[in-house]
Amino acid sequence: MRTFFYVSLFLCSLAVFAQPAAYIPKGIAGWGAIYSPSFSPYNPNELYIACDMSGLYHSTDLGASFQVADFRQLKSHRGGRVVFTNDSSMLYTIDYTSSSNAKPAKSINGGNTWTPLTWNYGRSLYIFGDINRNDRIVVGTASGIYFSGNGGSSFTNIYTNTNNVHIAGAFFDPNGNDIYIATKAGLLVSNNSGTNFAFSALGGFNQTTENMVSFSGAKQNGILQFYCVTMDPASVYPDNPWPASVLMGYRNVYEWTSGDAAWNPFVSGFINANDKFCMVAMAQNDISTVYLTGAFSVTNNTGGKPAVYKSVNGGAWQSVFLYLQNQNIYTGYRGHQGDFDWWAIWTGITVAPFDKDKVCLTDMGEAHLTTDGGTTWAGIYLQPADRNNMGVWGAATQNRYYHSNGLETTVSRWLTWCDPQTIWACYDDIGCSRSIDGGNTWGFTYNGILGNVQSEECQNSVLTADGTLYTCTGNCRGIMYGPLVLSDAQIDPYGGLIYKSTDKGANWTVLKNFGRPVTWIALNPGNPDQMFAMIANYANGDGGLWVTNNLSAGASATWTHKPNPPRTEGHTLNVLVLNDGNLVTTYSARRDAGGNFTASAGVFISTDGGNSWIDRTAPEMQYYTTNLTIDPSDTTQQTWYTGVETHWNCPGGCPDYAGVYKTTDRGQNWTRIFPASGSGIAVYEAKVNPYQPNQMYICSMQNGLYYTNNLNAATPAFTQDAAYPFEEPMRVFFNPYNPAEVWVCSNGNGLRMGKDCSNLVPVITGNGNVCPNNTETYSVPAIAGSTYTWTVTGGAIISGQGTNQITVQWSGGTTGTVSVQQQTP
Repeated sequence: MRTFFYVSLFLCSLAVFAQPAAYIPKGIAGWGAIYSPSFSPYNPNELYIACDMSGLYHSTDLGASFQVADFRQLKSHRGGRVVFTNDSSMLYTIDYTSSSNAKPAKSINGGNTWTPLTWNYGRSLYIFGDINRNDRIVVGTASGIYFSGNGGSSFTNIYTNTNNVHIAGAFFDPNGNDIYIATKAGLLVSNNSGTNFAFSALGGFNQTTENMVSFSGAKQNGILQFYCVTMDPASVYPDNPWPASVLMGYRNVYEWTSGDAAWNPFVSGFINANDKFCMVAMAQNDISTVYLTGAFSVTNNTGGKPAVYKSVNGGAWQSVFLYLQNQNIYTGYRGHQGDFDWWAIWTGITVAPFDKDKVCLTDMGEAHLTTDGGTTWAGIYLQPADRNNMGVWGAATQNRYYHSNGLETTVSRWLTWCDPQTIWACYDDIGCSRSIDGGNTWGFTYNGILGNVQSEECQNSVLTADGTLYTCTGNCRGIMYGPLVLSDAQIDPYGGLIYKSTDKGANWTVLKNFGRPVTWIALNPGNPDQMFAMIANYANGDGGLWVTNNLSAGASATWTHKPNPPRTEGHTLNVLVLNDGNLVTTYSARRDAGGNFTASAGVFISTDGGNSWIDRTAPEMQYYTTNLTIDPSDTTQQTWYTGVETHWNCPGGCPDYAGVYKTTDRGQNWTRIFPASGSGIAVYEAKVNPYQPNQMYICSMQNGLYYTNNLNAATPAFTQDAAYPFEEPMRVFFNPYNPAEVWVCSNGNGLRMGKDCSNLVPVITGNGNVCPNNTETYSVPAIAGSTYTWTVTGGAIISGQGTNQITVQWSGGTTGTVSVQQQTP
């Protein structure tokens, strides 16, 4: 039990500020697409995995836990494999900090810090290195392949083919002279340590009908052994996000042994002709063992079940990933008839450089690992203690709860506390997740929301006074109103619904199927039978604000489409109901068929329930407004904050107005408070701490989390939060039952929670200018389980002692004080 003292002198308050020292991964792990796994040759427990949501994940306990690289050091993507060398301190990878100009990067301290290399050749897509040396790397773009023999100090172009380069793999011979680079055009070889390269004359397959999509090699006792997978040329192209997406293009598996004149087909042991394959991998020092990934019984590019085959000593391929009834797999939420069934979309495979039995597989959401050559596998997207036993499947693996192991790779959008222990979380990809222990573990322990599948992406949720929970969805596939989802084609064709739960999210029924994405729902605090919903649509005219005045009728409730505000074009975002019944809405960005931003965004207020609208948009907001929040410390609700994103391609040019804007008169006047001057910083949301009115957190796009502790100063000072490691936080939530907890949702790194114990300092609210002999009420925020001991001078407590609120009868004196001692569990 901890005790916090707070003294109010002359009824004034003192606030103590601090930020969390760390933000701990707390959500459901996995679900974002992960790629390019790589094992360390020095630490048998070290593993890196890249994610297309910009995170590079690092484990030093063989997948039991992961840490994400700080975005200020490095951003990763599909091709961001970590390349090990013969120096344990020297590593290479690709830095995607500038996505359009991704470039190779180097670490000389074992990955603690990274430095981009000098690079002027376009966006890097592939990187390979020599594990036997530390000076030789190969980097590929969509148009060329570049070689460095001096540790990246300079590069030489060794192959050019405009927008048609694919590197299937590379092998550096331990003899130091020979380098093999498998490309779409053939096997590119150097026999003089990279001074010259030329295409090998190896035959075996027709380059006009099939090309290498994946390649791996090994050398043992002087013998070279190579394997490759081929696909039709249309399926082999630069930056293919995963070969498994084009499985129907599969052609063959080939092997080559030193001395052979040509590649030799190696396909024996497959179950049927519809088995398709995409990637091959082997340890660099063992020519006898090779692994192959693909899918069983494929009839289209997304069909089939996951296949992993293994061949030993040139023998027939044997299936080793026994997905049916999870025969040899320790699973999590994904597995045979689990919360999510198996899928066949492998994105990466690697074998430890010098350990043929250690293999890591990645796919569109999870990672699996074997240390015994495929005899057993385990999911490494959850903590080991949470894994289901091998051979357990179906109902026995469903509706369980999982701790995060740090491999959080998906988009979290929203949190609603139903009570101190029950939290409802809105996600992309996985739709929703639920915790019943205060956010320590999460599961898919609910029914009624369509199949718990990625076709429904939850946007936000609201809780009524009687405990009814509502949530809304839109299946646009991507961050709606993120820079990539702004056109009508990306929004108009899709659907969305509002769901209702009366048991804290365990069971749901459909309240309303709008057939269009629902971006926001809000309840009227003065009318429990009234709900507002924002519907996104332009082409069909369905977009805008909808309202029901008989919410208690459930699925029979009637909904009315309100007139649209001026200038708007259906790209709805927020609707907020003010205490006086007025409405404020935001509309976000829209790009027309030509890719131009339209002047259709902004902030709008209605004083008549949405029948008419007043445009309260500053000129800087007209193209790309994001979320609006209301200052909880302003009881008149005059003070609002809204985010603005960077926009381009708009009439008359687009100055960089991005940032946070503040109004103290409900939008009649706005001032940009972040950044105070200069170029903008794109912002998704700004949130005032309800426990510390002078503190604000800002969720920027690609620049991390910011905060200020002097929000109400003439020019607030904002600082980038060094403890938050991910580039794109989306929203901040303060636990209403534990003010010490600051939760951050993100676009690609799931949920994180930090503890700020300064929020536990109880701030007394009440009238500080009282008349003698009057009665006044004073309170602090209620925290479940807490007790309160009040002390008053100059007056007497007439009720409320022991609670979070007291009533004081003041005497005839001139001054008085109120203080409280709060004890929290």
